Amino acid sequence: MRTGARACFRQAGQHALAALTAAALLSLGSCASDGQRSVTDLGSSRNQHLLPGSRNASPIADPGVDGLAWPPAEAVLRFTSDDFYPLSGTQYSVKGGDTTDAAPSLLFAGTQPLNYAVYSLGGFGADIELASIDVVFSLQASPPAGTAFFFGLANYSAGRWDWFSGAPTDLHLEPANISDYVSAGGSCSLAIALSGSGSGQVDSVTFNRVGAGAKPDAPQNLQGSATWFSCDLTWDPVPGAEGYHVFRSASPDMAGAIKQTSAPALSPQYIDTKNISPETTYYYAVRAYRGAASDYSNVVELTTGTLDLQPPTDLAASATTSSVDLTWTPAPGATGYNVYRASKSDMSNEVSIGIATGSSYNDPNPVKANVNYYRLTSRYQTLESTPSETVNIFVPEIDMPAPINLRILSQVADECTIAWDWPDPENLPAYYRIYVRTVPDFKIEPPYHDGAPVDIEATSTSYRINNLPPGTIRYVRVCGLNASFKRGRLTDALPITVPTYWTMTGLETVGAGIGPIAVLRAGSDLTTSYVFESATGKVRLARRNAGVWTPEQIGLETHMGAYVKMAHDPGGDKYMVFTQEIDTGDLWGSEGQPGGPWTTIRINGNGSTAIGASLSGFDICCAATDSNWVVAHTEISFSGNESFRKILYHKRPFVGGSWSLSAIRTVDELPVYQSMVWYNNDIHLINKQPLDDLLQYGTESGSFNWTDINPTPGNGTWNGLTVFDGFLYSPTVDTATGDIGVMDNSSGNWNLNTVDGGHGFIARSSMAAGDTKLFMTYLANSPVSWYLGVLEGGEWNVQKLRIQAGGPGQYQAMGDQLAVAAIGDEPYFVFNSPDGNIYCGHGVPPS
Repeated sequence: MRTGARACFRQAGQHALAALTAAALLSLGSCASDGQRSVTDLGSSRNQHLLPGSRNASPIADPGVDGLAWPPAEAVLRFTSDDFYPLSGTQYSVKGGDTTDAAPSLLFAGTQPLNYAVYSLGGFGADIELASIDVVFSLQASPPAGTAFFFGLANYSAGRWDWFSGAPTDLHLEPANISDYVSAGGSCSLAIALSGSGSGQVDSVTFNRVGAGAKPDAPQNLQGSATWFSCDLTWDPVPGAEGYHVFRSASPDMAGAIKQTSAPALSPQYIDTKNISPETTYYYAVRAYRGAASDYSNVVELTTGTLDLQPPTDLAASATTSSVDLTWTPAPGATGYNVYRASKSDMSNEVSIGIATGSSYNDPNPVKANVNYYRLTSRYQTLESTPSETVNIFVPEIDMPAPINLRILSQVADECTIAWDWPDPENLPAYYRIYVRTVPDFKIEPPYHDGAPVDIEATSTSYRINNLPPGTIRYVRVCGLNASFKRGRLTDALPITVPTYWTMTGLETVGAGIGPIAVLRAGSDLTTSYVFESATGKVRLARRNAGVWTPEQIGLETHMGAYVKMAHDPGGDKYMVFTQEIDTGDLWGSEGQPGGPWTTIRINGNGSTAIGASLSGFDICCAATDSNWVVAHTEISFSGNESFRKILYHKRPFVGGSWSLSAIRTVDELPVYQSMVWYNNDIHLINKQPLDDLLQYGTESGSFNWTDINPTPGNGTWNGLTVFDGFLYSPTVDTATGDIGVMDNSSGNWNLNTVDGGHGFIARSSMAAGDTKLFMTYLANSPVSWYLGVLEGGEWNVQKLRIQAGGPGQYQAMGDQLAVAAIGDEPYFVFNSPDGNIYCGHGVPPS
């Protein structure tokens, strides 16, 4: 450490203690001609003449402070010449025992072992020397015996702490060999300890330093990058620098350089955005400061990019009953934002309502009880960006929440049933209002963009919207109303894509006939059976080949056809057609193949028309296993004045033989609407329990022990049980609501999925599985129309059916009989027509 002449400083004083207050008086010093130092005590009447090495403190033995580390931790460097540097209580680097910071003082409560605290300060060395250390302290009034402060200096030459004691209220330390107390790294550490059981307070510790101060080195490795609106600079830190100033010039020699930093940058980096212009070259240099300024760093040249002022993004709005809050993500380089509001969704009547500088804005004057539209532009100097996306918000009349989970329950051609939930069950609205418009972000009133708005009031959380124009998109929003019809918050818009009627373009004539009708896929084509005429009860079978149908007689020629069902031998080309004889109610079957021969047989019944004779052949369903024909039907028998109904089950091998018979269930009444399928080496049967409208399921392997499978009372299947994608599906209808649905066992249990809300009439449903789609047709009763539901990817799509016949715009009317089969993913519909013919229509329906 340099030992030349040092300025003389003294800090001392007698301080009265006020609770949690601190005072530190800096002394003025001068050097006498004899080299001695005279010190004036500003806080007392004492005026001492102090010699080097003989100071207001005397060495003592180590007071026995435990826990002090050796060597003390190096302090953070500070470079300043010729100054006092007082430290306060909150700046102690190490504390032990019962000590409390009370800035700028440090409080002690004396207990054993000794309490202590350590001050450390760095920055001493060749240019900055330690002159002296002053401590101002106090003890409580009348402290207990043995209470005293002790002060230690870290002696780096001896590798120990040197301890001192001093006057009752202050201490001045100026050892003769003060260089012993500065570490190689330029740090000095002072320890303060309290003995005894009293308490006290240290108000300040001042390190008195002298030195000329060194000019810092120039920063090195200045480099940067530029955007169109900023220049980003970094450089290597300069040891001992207290800050940096950044300069910018239009010339590489820094002529006319302007300081960009109003206050010194404390870290070696800076982003310059002051009056930056796009496509402009700037030159930068940096100076370091430590009392004096360094030389310039290297000069870096940066050229800004092409102007690319973008609008803000993620614009969002929220509303109270009196204002609208807007938030957004700022645009890079923007210095502000213009805020625009309009009452039309196309913003054609927008007005500027303010300028924002951050990422939010409050509009205190929106249009009440209506939808407000907002968008923003970014500002930079005199430039303005293109507009942001538009956001709309409905400003409610009352503080009522919006309905939640607005959704489509079911949808068919021109009708859509929507539903929503209410978030606060304890505070229900008096009414709901439903708005239907042609654009999503619509105003409530006036409907300037929609000449025929639909405004609907409802009291429940669902509603069927009728008479929607086919082939259009409509948007629905819902809000709650109080008893005075004041509107709460509005939902977001729910789009409704209104499908067109699906027109089947492939029309083929099967032959004269009226139905009932059965159709199935056999090999690569179709076969159908149907009633030829009602007067004589003839049943026909027709086979399709390359779009041409060939009908033929199959031996069922007299009074047949109240029911017609058909099965096909999967290993051959045999068919079994089942029907009911109208006069006797007997169950008949006809076995054969297209082109004949056909063999007919009465399967159940005795041909009697007498009163009280048993009636068979109701609700026929059939299947072909890997080796047997199987048929189930309902029989009515009589005993006295009572009648009994039971489901009969018949089986016969393909190779011939007799029909086995078993009664598998009694039922309360007709009809039972049953359906059967052979799947996984088992017969699966579903039918309806007519008395309570429960849908029930059983298997042959399970001895037809019936299980209720529909969650609500509803009619069962009608020609519907089908295997698709490895699971069973069956149509059903809710008898209370008329909702058309499908039961499936895809989850291991039977589940109900609504296909169409409120149309009903399951007695005319039919199902067929394609390769990747499941098709279901049904005859709706309100209005009377045929519909097609397509299940694809877990979603049902429903459309009305109509079939083109003749030229464009000419359509073939469909009757009350229709059955569906599928080849690949194309459905084929065999149906009757009022003109007395059976037709087949097909085509790929839209997804």
